Order: sequence, then structure tokens, then C-alpha cells
Amino acid sequence: MLGRFDEEKLAAMVKQLEYKYLAANKLPNLQIAITTPQETIYSHVSGFADIATKTPITTDHSYRIYSMTKPITCMALMMLVERGLIQLSDPVADYLPELASLKVYEGGTLGDFSTRPIKAPLTIHQLLTHTSGLTYGFNQGNPIEQFYVQNELDHVWRNPKEQWLASLAEAPLLFEPGSAWNYGLSTDVIGFVVEAVSGETLGEFMQREIFQPLGMSHTGFQYTGPTGRMTSCYQYTDEDPLKLFDHYDNSLFSQTPRAHSGGGGLVSTSADYLKFMRMLLNNGRHESFQIIAPKTLEYMRLNHLPNGASIADMSIGSFSEVRYQGTGYGLGFSSLFDVTASGVVGSEGEYGWGGMASTNFWIDPEEQFGVLLLTQLIPSSTYNIRSDLRSMIYGCYRY
Repeated sequence: MLGRFDEEKLAAMVKQLEYKYLAANKLPNLQIAITTPQETIYSHVSGFADIATKTPITTDHSYRIYSMTKPITCMALMMLVERGLIQLSDPVADYLPELASLKVYEGGTLGDFSTRPIKAPLTIHQLLTHTSGLTYGFNQGNPIEQFYVQNELDHVWRNPKEQWLASLAEAPLLFEPGSAWNYGLSTDVIGFVVEAVSGETLGEFMQREIFQPLGMSHTGFQYTGPTGRMTSCYQYTDEDPLKLFDHYDNSLFSQTPRAHSGGGGLVSTSADYLKFMRMLLNNGRHESFQIIAPKTLEYMRLNHLPNGASIADMSIGSFSEVRYQGTGYGLGFSSLFDVTASGVVGSEGEYGWGGMASTNFWIDPEEQFGVLLLTQLIPSSTYNIRSDLRSMIYGCYRY
């Protein structure tokens, strides 16, 4: 069943990770799974869904996958591209006229920005590749991010789409679109583009076009399952390394969202996300359904940064869900093109992404397997478990 993976080494890997992260009170729980194009060949789960009640975590529990929503949203957009309903070179304002008059930040303070008009319209491709000039507010490293916080732009689900877009339109861009890379709200805008083109909510489109064909019955923008099947989410602080952030029985994700966050709003289970990963390993196909064409998926996982640049070459921000060195960015996925520069064992051509609560997945097309990591600790940069897991997984692999 384990194929070319060494069973004893996998057991040792889990023992080490549990000792380093669970026993040391660094993570609340741990799910690790390995899938081939055909099936899940390895699955491990340990820890607690809720620490206070010591509820054991199971493979049935639902997780906030946050930015692991992004690859699904970008795939939804590319499905519309395949149908000739939209092109990557199209101006975003063709679909969201609220964003027709964007400006670039040149200086100033919150409430007193100095700006200039963008030189060319913001495009769909720039949103997909995070070269749009949009950002997130959680760093609050400049007046633009302070504006994001003031207007709750990071919390897409709290306000109606129209109100959110109006606030976003008032915020200057960090840079001229296409000139740099910065992780931000670009994929949330992509989600609203999907809605404008399809005439459906993002959740409705995903349900009909992706979740239902794949059998992802426990994935959506609102958790509606049994109370005991939702995890609690924790946040690292200096005072408490596992401070409760979002409790399972009154989770923010159990409430009806006022807008669907294409950048970070989905709840899912390990079984569901593994189905999505298997579809990727099968070149966009699941049983009789071709979710997305093989060539489209191949195009999505290529590095789309100008002149083959890495994120390190173009980034003006300090946060991402992957290592910057040796990694480019495609259309919703990271794209590893230089294993040596990345500093972590792997294969050229790997692609994937992670989420704010320390979740992660990657697909290795060369070796034909994918790895899923689920837990619930914010922020994802707290510990380097992703690099630990990568080194260990490849250490368990027999060529």
C-alpha cells in the first residue's frame, strides 16, 4: 500500500514530529497524508481537535484551510478561461467597474495619501500572479496596510461584496501592477470576477463545477456539520503559544458569510482536499469528469513571474506561504524551479500552497505523489514544520 515509501521511516517521522510539535505544546494536532493519483497510501492523525476538552482529532474533522482556498478559486477562473468567457489579459475593471480608477501609492500617511494613476489597467493575470499591487493588512507595515485594517479588508466575509470593493478601490496599490510581487487580496478579487462572469456566487460555482464532481461533500464557505466535527483554531503569542483564536462551537466559519472569500474562506476535511489533490495528479481528471484540461493545469503550475524570476527576486513584502528562494509563482500555485536555491529537498516542477493556520500541500508531478499537512495554528510562520515535513517525507521515499 505504501508503494515506494518506507513504513518504518514514516513511523519514525511521525514520532519525531509528535515529539517536536505536539509534546512540546507547539501545535494542537497533526494530520499528514500522502496520496498517489489512485489513492491515499498513508494517513496519520494525532492530537486534539480542542485542547480544553481534549477531544481527539480524527480524519472526519473540518479545518479552516484559509489560503489553500486560493488554488481552487484560481482553478474556477481558469475554467471560465477555457470556455472563452474571459481572457487573462482582460482589464479587471471590465468585470468589476468599481476598480476602474486605481491609483499607486507614492507617499503620505493614513488619511493623507499621495498617489498617481496606474499607467495601464490592472489585468486578470496580475491578480492571479500576485503582481497586482494589492496587499494584506495584518503586517501594518505601511499606511496602506493600516487602511486595510481600518476598513476590515482582510475580513472579506464580514461585509457585502459591494461595500468591500468600494473600500478596496479607495486604497492605493503598493506598486505599479506587474512590477513586483506581493502576497495579498488578489485572489479574493478573482473570486468576485468569477461571480461577475458566471452569474453565481463563488460557492455555487465551486459546488457545481468542482466539489460535486469530485465528491468534496464537506467543503464550503460555511461549516454546517455537527458541532463536534469542527476543530478549534489557536494563535501563537509570547504569553500563550496555543491561545484560543476561534472556538469550534461558535466558529466564525459556522456563520453565514456576507461575501465568499476566494482567498481564504473555505472549510474542508483531509479526505476532501485529498480528492482535489488526486485530481491534480491525474492532470485535471476525476473518474469520468475532466475538471480542467491537462494543458490548462500545466499552464497554471508554470512560473509566470517575468523573465523566470523567483518570488525572492520580485517580492517587496515579508510574508508568503512558501520559501522565496528558487520558487516562482504560477496561476494559484507556487512553482519550484530551483531545488538547490530553495534549501529544501524536493523535485523541480513541484507546486502547491499553504494556509494561515499552518496547513500545507504540495504536488510532485515527477514522483507522482502529493502530501497534505493539516493543523490549526496561526500564523503559519510560527514554526518551520513545513520544511521539516518535506525533508522527512523525501527521506522516507525509496527511488
